[in-house]
Amino acid sequence: MELVNLTDHPIVILPSDGGAMLSLPPSGTTMRVDFAPVERRFVEFHGRVIEIVTDGVVQGIRNLPPPKEGVVYVASYSATHYCNTVLGRHDVVCPATAKKDSPLKIADDVVAVRRLRGS
Repeated sequence: MELVNLTDHPIVILPSDGGAMLSLPPSGTTMRVDFAPVERRFVEFHGRVIEIVTDGVVQGIRNLPPPKEGVVYVASYSATHYCNTVLGRHDVVCPATAKKDSPLKIADDVVAVRRLRGS
């Protein structure tokens, strides 16, 4: 099986078999989700103004390659969720960064994941 990284940064994976970390470099193509215009509003909290933004509805996706036998595409969570739930594309996954997935963190930054996740 081949993994193709459709993000703009390397993804480091800790294999389940206990072997050395694997680094998946960016492929040079970045999949992006297009959202409808964002709703913006402001609230006051302790005398300070805080902006709250709400993502709009997904309008489409850019740079999604066609399915290819033996290839799994690694993308952002939002791109993966859209591909899995709307397009029925289960060949798109994302790094599993949730606490329950036990990613490797240094100073609260995820530096490696233990698994990839589909929606």
